[in-house]
Amino acid sequence: MKQFKRWSLLIFAFTFSLFLFACGEELPDLSENAESEAVATKELDIDSLGDDVLIIGMSNAPSSQNPFFAQGASEQWAMKFFYETLLNQTSATEFVPRLGEFETEDNQTFTVRLNPEAHWTDGEPVIAEDVAFTLNTIAHPDTLTSMAAKIGMLEGTDDAGKMAEGTEELEGVQVVDEHTLELTTKEPVDINYISEFLGTGVIIAPEHVFGEIPKAELHTSEPATNPTVFNGAYKFVEYQDENYLHMTANEDYYRGAPKIKDIYIRVLSNEAMVTELQAGSIDMISQGGFGDIPHHNIPLVEAEEDLVVEKGASPNVQYLVINHEDPRFEDVRVRQAFAHAIDFEMSVENLLLGNGETFPASYYSENSYRDESLEPYPYDPEKAKELLEEADFDFSQPVELGVPTGNTIREQNADLVQQALEALGIEVTQTQYDFTTWMSFLRDGDFDIGMYGMGHDYDPDITSFVGTGGASNHANYSSEEMDALLVAGIEEVDPELRYPIYQEVQELFKEDLPAIPLYSESVYSVQNKNLKGGIQEFHPASLVDLHEWEFVE
Repeated sequence: MKQFKRWSLLIFAFTFSLFLFACGEELPDLSENAESEAVATKELDIDSLGDDVLIIGMSNAPSSQNPFFAQGASEQWAMKFFYETLLNQTSATEFVPRLGEFETEDNQTFTVRLNPEAHWTDGEPVIAEDVAFTLNTIAHPDTLTSMAAKIGMLEGTDDAGKMAEGTEELEGVQVVDEHTLELTTKEPVDINYISEFLGTGVIIAPEHVFGEIPKAELHTSEPATNPTVFNGAYKFVEYQDENYLHMTANEDYYRGAPKIKDIYIRVLSNEAMVTELQAGSIDMISQGGFGDIPHHNIPLVEAEEDLVVEKGASPNVQYLVINHEDPRFEDVRVRQAFAHAIDFEMSVENLLLGNGETFPASYYSENSYRDESLEPYPYDPEKAKELLEEADFDFSQPVELGVPTGNTIREQNADLVQQALEALGIEVTQTQYDFTTWMSFLRDGDFDIGMYGMGHDYDPDITSFVGTGGASNHANYSSEEMDALLVAGIEEVDPELRYPIYQEVQELFKEDLPAIPLYSESVYSVQNKNLKGGIQEFHPASLVDLHEWEFVE
């Protein structure tokens, strides 16, 4: 019987990797725990499902099946059960072929060779035109997408990963033959960088299904809302809103027929996850910050003989995001005052029961690019008051604190943030929103301050989060100095020379506070002891052997 392996977040050792879930995608938001209580439009009868079924608990609703747009990391993860990426990532610097493999001689022109055995469920082969179509569609100005930041290194894209108006194809994407294409970047980049961001982050879509749909209508099209053609190990069956996602095995999967016939992803609150694990009604929890167990309930889960539980660190950071376009927050001393007013350590000790860490910038403790000499702002309410006075802060206007619902710890921490700011004499009104509504406010810049989770990648680049116009830069932060450092970091292909650049990034982040890092909580991997496979040692590769997962006695 295969023991469940711990998701250990690996150190770079001066190398690159992923752009994710957060960096770009939104990931991009790898850490959003926003979930809703399951509102059943159709009850799922667990007892009638049979033995050859895997049931996964998830606290975020995976409501999108659009390969060009994922509201958060949970949706992108779920889609990878039935849509393929070009590569799988097996460590911070190692990648294995999925649909294809990458080669380069100059770190600027990358040859992508596709697996000739790969095909869609309607019998059509997966070809280079599908890859080119996917990349061009993501970059098209009319496409609503969360993937653009993942391809922003390609020739023909702007800093946000989009092509110019009136353009239909990227210069950096050229089809060579049916199973080969060449990708050209604006500047030389490490092969691990493009492998992580584009290779593992971009889901390949079928051109023959989406090709005739106007780009502006893709997100509402039938293939995006009720897909029927896939190239992954499983096929989408149905999604019951805020309840469950059902998938069934793709018996003709090019890497081999899956051993488990059906998979259900159930949408549950964090507390309900515990009860369902104890009852045996779910076999594992999803990872990445969108299927977590409350820390105080871990002993209950560990007491179950049929479950294996492991603890790991996480790059998923919770922030207080501040709208930089609001004149009240333009002065950096105001943002620094907010940071001094919040007792970060108290949150970790009291809310996380010590199972977490605080940050001076976006780099978590196991990231070898982190500057260990930098410390978070110390708790100093008197210093905070002095800074607000120096900045001539306008206390007459109330500040609205937006909070996405579903993550109990984040909601509790929002209360602490509110109390901390009110202690400075600021009138704070807290408003709670469901995840989708809150994200719409963030994207529109229609907020004052608010709680926001970000799943950062293994690569140190945070352009999507703090670069001007970045896909996840909801704070609307803009700094020529930061932009220049981020560009230098991407263009430098020598890891040893890259390291001091990101030291400067962290120093400027701490000084400018594009957003205020609050905490990152430890995560737990939980699954049935009889499930062979499941979440792997390295999280982004958790589906690398999906078709081989099986239950054993």
